[in-house]
Amino acid sequence: MYKTFLFCLVVIGGACASVPLQNQPKKLHRLDSYKSPAKLGIDLCPECIEESVEVINVLLNLILDEGIIESCSALCGALANRTGSVIIGDLCSVVCEAFGIDEFVKVIIKMDLDPIWYCEILELCPINDHGDAKFINFQVTPKSAPEGSTFIFDCSFISVNGTGTGTINIELHDPKNRTAGNLYWFEARKPGTYPEKIGFQTLFELDCDPTEEVCDGWPIGTYNITAQVCNGECGSQHPHSAIYDTAKDPIYVREISPPPILSCIAKPIFIKAMYKTLACIFIAIIGFTSASNVAKGNTHNVVHVKPNVRLDLCPTCINIADQSINILLNLILDTGIIGTCGTLCQALAQKTGSAIIGTVCDLVCDVVGIEEFIKLIEKADLDPIWYCEIAKMCPINDNGDAKITTFSITPPSGVKGTTFNIEFAYVSKNGTGTGELDIGIHCPDRMPVGASFLLEAKKAGTYTEKISVKAEPDPRCDPTQEPCEEWLPGTYNVTVQICNGECGSHHPHSAIYDTAKGSFQLTK
Repeated sequence: MYKTFLFCLVVIGGACASVPLQNQPKKLHRLDSYKSPAKLGIDLCPECIEESVEVINVLLNLILDEGIIESCSALCGALANRTGSVIIGDLCSVVCEAFGIDEFVKVIIKMDLDPIWYCEILELCPINDHGDAKFINFQVTPKSAPEGSTFIFDCSFISVNGTGTGTINIELHDPKNRTAGNLYWFEARKPGTYPEKIGFQTLFELDCDPTEEVCDGWPIGTYNITAQVCNGECGSQHPHSAIYDTAKDPIYVREISPPPILSCIAKPIFIKAMYKTLACIFIAIIGFTSASNVAKGNTHNVVHVKPNVRLDLCPTCINIADQSINILLNLILDTGIIGTCGTLCQALAQKTGSAIIGTVCDLVCDVVGIEEFIKLIEKADLDPIWYCEIAKMCPINDNGDAKITTFSITPPSGVKGTTFNIEFAYVSKNGTGTGELDIGIHCPDRMPVGASFLLEAKKAGTYTEKISVKAEPDPRCDPTQEPCEEWLPGTYNVTVQICNGECGSHHPHSAIYDTAKGSFQLTK
């Protein structure tokens, strides 16, 4: 029975690389040997699209399973409760109110609310209705190969006017007249030439899991390949969607030459086993992540050991804020751009190549006023968490709390090079705001060692944290340029703080929840 081809997905590259939308068949993969051009700045569009795939699925369940359809506030409030994110609920409300609740429910039930359009409505993904893209020389290589081979699709394209946020769609029509494919989205591009090479392996036919069942090979014969590069999602009927270009090329999958005969008895068993056990599928995603480090001179030796976390706009905003504040300071000091919020933030958008970064800057600047905004930047007093709280991208909880209940450092002593684990648990009765975990280590030579990590807003509950400290010189520290911690024998006193907002900040929504102390010994 035909379902779809099983696609083995590998995504390697930066945020500007073509990325497969979730819930797609998985055998195509983008090749990391063909890099997309570097892009300045961090963009909210990738985060929004990844988030919205899950959001749309949750909304569908809320509508069909729980019948929540009376109002945007009821539906999006339920979404916020289900995901544990007030921000996701607020973004849902923006989209829902743009539609009206009746139409919003209809497009969700019809599965007609594609992630790119969702994020364009939120103004988190750029729109370019005058864009274009044309395949340079679409082709598949090799033209013919045995089953199990890797074929390469050259989807490189050129754009004269730039592109909107778009997709590349690959469809395969097999010798039995069945169709399967994969859809990759890419961020808006400026005019230029962009290399895109996508590969696929003909490992297993159909929607077959080789770990659960015996999977046959691909049918022998001609496969007709169709590629499309689109504005928005290929095939969408929504605004800001169109097919830029289409190209086709066939390939031929032929039989595999049999392996050398080891013996007459072993031959049939050997052939069957080889193609079932050697077909290993690797899934790797390397590139933009929502890491929760608050970059303010963190020491290389101190690492926050975290479980997997759900994607959220707050960590992305804080990464943006870190970069934005430094660039804004340079713009003010080096170019003297201080006229209006619009002028300063437009210069930031041009410098980073991201309109979204400029928009977030505008949101914050308009709230505090241009004069106060400049003062805060010049005094290096605009911390990233507060910045994103002003932009309403990080949740605020001024009634939150956190109390450390257990605290340990293991091992209690060790030689230079030992990794010490700082583990603790804390309980919150009222939940927490967007905050920070700060660790400071007082060393025998009085060199400051430490790091700060973002703690996303939490509901009431008990939470555990683990931080590892490796007692060895930081390889990034050059002793000819600055003092470096040598990790001498002696006592190292450790202080850990859990804070609302940035630890030590005097801005609104900032406070120290709790502090814990301990120590470890370094021996000779």
